[in-house]
Amino acid sequence: MECMIEPTNNLLSVLEEYGVKAIFFVDTAYLFRLKLNAINYPASAADYAQIKEQLQSLISKGHYLFPHIHPHWLDAKYLPDQNQWELINVKRYRFHNTTTDERKLLFDVSFKILEEIIYPVKPDYKINAYRAGGWSLQPFEDYKPFFEQYGIQYDFTVMPGLFQFSNAQYFDFTRNPGKLVYKFDNDVSQEEAAGSFTEVTSTVLQIPSYINSINKFHLIMLHRLINDHTFGRGEGQKSVNDESAKPSAVEKRHLAEGFALFASVRVLRAPDDLRAPDGLRAPDGLRAPDGLRAPAGSRPSCSNVPQRSPVPPARSSRPRRSQPRSRQSCPSRARPSALPAGAGPARRAARAAP
Repeated sequence: MECMIEPTNNLLSVLEEYGVKAIFFVDTAYLFRLKLNAINYPASAADYAQIKEQLQSLISKGHYLFPHIHPHWLDAKYLPDQNQWELINVKRYRFHNTTTDERKLLFDVSFKILEEIIYPVKPDYKINAYRAGGWSLQPFEDYKPFFEQYGIQYDFTVMPGLFQFSNAQYFDFTRNPGKLVYKFDNDVSQEEAAGSFTEVTSTVLQIPSYINSINKFHLIMLHRLINDHTFGRGEGQKSVNDESAKPSAVEKRHLAEGFALFASVRVLRAPDDLRAPDGLRAPDGLRAPDGLRAPAGSRPSCSNVPQRSPVPPARSSRPRRSQPRSRQSCPSRARPSALPAGAGPARRAARAAP
């Protein structure tokens, strides 16, 4: 409730105030495990029903839902006494580290679950967009067969200028066309005029150091005074950086400075008052393949994402995946990406959780 349902409702109140429609990227691998668990555990069944109801409400209000797959849910361990999930194994956090059969399973159940949730409300809804878990969309050859099979035409993963090389996440978006939207085919960082897929990038903003300091102080006070955490409950899992890997298009001086738009994704967090650009809209004509059906089957911990140590202030307009410090864990779900459908800016809402 406090990790997913309430933050999403807080966000919706802001979106409705400004007449904005949003894209919610749903952690479908989590829903898959939760639904399977619901067979034997009433608490999981109640959680799944509550999430399903909210997602259907989003669709009925004109918002968008698309899959956002974190493969390490295949290794999640349920703790029935706490109704929590343990996600300490990040070996399969990156899609690249899964087998072909596991990839098929993940896409099959992801589309099946979204269809079961969405189609009773909007039968003609088109599921043809995606955001990669942990932003690890590379190498794209891992994903391309599934994009083609399921009719995925739009991707929302790339954050221009950012990179991360670790045992959990691995991507390099430093070599980028420098456009908000562009076509690509075999390489998500290379524009192809006749490409089969469209990349809709995330805006990357630099946060001044004084704002970053204010944010940190604010979070510390929330934690000490009322035991509150910005992104819910749970502890992130530490990742191990691959020091041998280097970004493809970042000059040495940028790495030394450690800021501007050339920074590791470890730094991602944005202040609450950042606003999305005016006029940014979801792509028209989103379509998904007809007749998608997959095997039947389907709560998580904010240990979902590896912890990252702070570095200087390059930031993304999109909220960082959560690493709150607490002994409890929580689910990670939709990553709302506010896209104005009419006049007026989309204001960032209350901090919500990867």
